[in-house]
Amino acid sequence: MRGEKMAVVKFENITKDFGSGKPAVDNLNLEIQDEEFLVLVGPSGCGKTTTLRMLAGLETPTSGRVYIDGKDVTNLPPKDRDIAMVFQSYALYPHFSVRDNLAFGLKNRELKSSEKLLVSIMKLLIYSFIILAMFLVAKILDLVIFNGSQNLFFSSFMLAFFMGLIVYPELRTTIEYVALKFSSKFLPQIQDYIEKNKEIQERVEEVAKSLQIEELLDRKPKQLSGGQRQRVAVGRAIIRKPKVFLMDEPLSNLDAKLRNSTRAELSALQRRLKTTTLYVTHDQIEAMTLGHRIAVMRDGKIEQLGIPKEVYGKPRTTFVAGFIGTPPMNLIYGTLKEDTDGFLIVTENNDRFSIPSTYPNKDLLSKHNGEPLVLGFRPENASLVDNDEDATYEGTVQFAEAVGSSTNLHIICGNEKLIVQLEGYQVIPVDTNIKIKVNGSDIHIFRQKDGLRLEL
Repeated sequence: MRGEKMAVVKFENITKDFGSGKPAVDNLNLEIQDEEFLVLVGPSGCGKTTTLRMLAGLETPTSGRVYIDGKDVTNLPPKDRDIAMVFQSYALYPHFSVRDNLAFGLKNRELKSSEKLLVSIMKLLIYSFIILAMFLVAKILDLVIFNGSQNLFFSSFMLAFFMGLIVYPELRTTIEYVALKFSSKFLPQIQDYIEKNKEIQERVEEVAKSLQIEELLDRKPKQLSGGQRQRVAVGRAIIRKPKVFLMDEPLSNLDAKLRNSTRAELSALQRRLKTTTLYVTHDQIEAMTLGHRIAVMRDGKIEQLGIPKEVYGKPRTTFVAGFIGTPPMNLIYGTLKEDTDGFLIVTENNDRFSIPSTYPNKDLLSKHNGEPLVLGFRPENASLVDNDEDATYEGTVQFAEAVGSSTNLHIICGNEKLIVQLEGYQVIPVDTNIKIKVNGSDIHIFRQKDGLRLEL
């Protein structure tokens, strides 16, 4: 757990311009609550990673301020922000074991430079003493056996000793431990170092257990799978108990199956640690499953901010409607008309798409009669029907994608290409004429001029 740390993150009028004339982040205002898991999602180049890097201190805003728990950190270096970051590429030290990778950040933070220098000197002295002892023993043996004419013993001793240090890391650890334990009797700084190092190792064991990587502690990164490396990278971040976690597409290098399991682990870990988290991804499935709230970004601005259910169920713009959801929402562009049967969208090819009579905002539609609008509905909200009375639209199957748990029908309605998602594995031949029904409550209407939802 985090103890008493609190972390409300606030971006205030943040703009970042790299000199291209178009800001990467444009007047961003966003507040992340304490203990919240907020996901920034959007296509490449939308500004999500730049936003995260400005919070991390790796980029400086062109204008605006960044706050962590009420403190202005805009110009603070990364090391003074009490944050931890998980990178897409893991960023593990290849020559360190998992244990040393986990402990590295804590050692740099908790151990004083004077303590580390003194410990290094003591280690140098003990190794010098061992080499000197080997030299003296070798000389004695050489005098006794070869009358001092050979140096075979010292060379052999040195080769065996250094090979032992390489092959058996436990030998090096034991020698250094004995040396530090002995010198701590005379130097209190060494005793402080030992106690702090013990606490760090206990913390390493605790984090390794929580991530289920205890058996990997003595392995090098090259001996780990992608999922195991990602867990080590996460462990290196959480071991410091920071105020804020920053995660930059941490699952993008994993295969689909591993991504699913790791996603669940990340979600459970954040709930347990209760640490404020900003997570960046282009994968809308990750956003929907991980985030307490989602901020959908486009061209440096937030298009919509809300809980996953709200963003999916009531997209604010046509961009959000098309970006969130797999398959994406069907969007039909045309002009709103009213006839004796009700309202309909007429496309530029004169295809006519009626708006179901059960649509709940008819009064709003009457105010926009004759305006260019966009009609939308989710593929899973359309169902197949047999009779004309129940049908909302008719079309011809272009091809079918059977993906096991569902089947996506790509159909042509007039000149419009639509997708209908059916439950289960279904075989529907190409060129089959079908009738589909969409309930009025599942219809979304947007304005063409600005892409906004009609109610806004």
